[in-house]
Amino acid sequence: MLTVLLGGSSNMASIGGVIRGTNGGWVFGFSRSIDSCLVLVDVLWAAIDTLFHAWGLGFRQVVLELDNNNVVKILQGTSMVLRDSAISLWVTELLQRDWDVRISHVYREANTVIDGLAGLAWGKPLGVWFYDSPSLEVVALVSVDVSLS
Repeated sequence: MLTVLLGGSSNMASIGGVIRGTNGGWVFGFSRSIDSCLVLVDVLWAAIDTLFHAWGLGFRQVVLELDNNNVVKILQGTSMVLRDSAISLWVTELLQRDWDVRISHVYREANTVIDGLAGLAWGKPLGVWFYDSPSLEVVALVSVDVSLS
C-alpha cells in the first residue's frame, strides 16, 4: 500500500506532494510553481501530479491523503463544486484507471512536509521540481508527519 500526501499552500501559487511507502518512508516528492488560482484548484493540481507519478512508478494501491476536505468531497463525488471543470475531469480520469485509490482527509498538522515542499517552489518560475530524496529543508518534516500519521 502506498500513502500519498499532498496539498497546496493557501497564500501562494505553489503545491507539493510526496509518495511514501507502507512504512512512511520517502519514495518520491515534487513541488510545483503555478499561476495564482483558487485553493481548490491548486490542491487538484497536486492530486493530478501525485496520482500521475504514482501510476508511472507502478503503484496500484494508493491512499490519497489531502488536507483540504472540500477537495476530498470533490474527488469522492459528493460535491458539485468544480465538478465539470477540466481539472476535475482530469483527476477523475486518473482515478478511474485500473487501481485502488482511497481518498481521505488529514489535518494540516499531519501534512507539514507538503507545506515544506510547496515552499520550495515559491518564488520560482512556473515549473515542477522532482525529489528522489527529501531536501535538507524537508527531512525533519518527514519524520514529524510519519509520527503524526
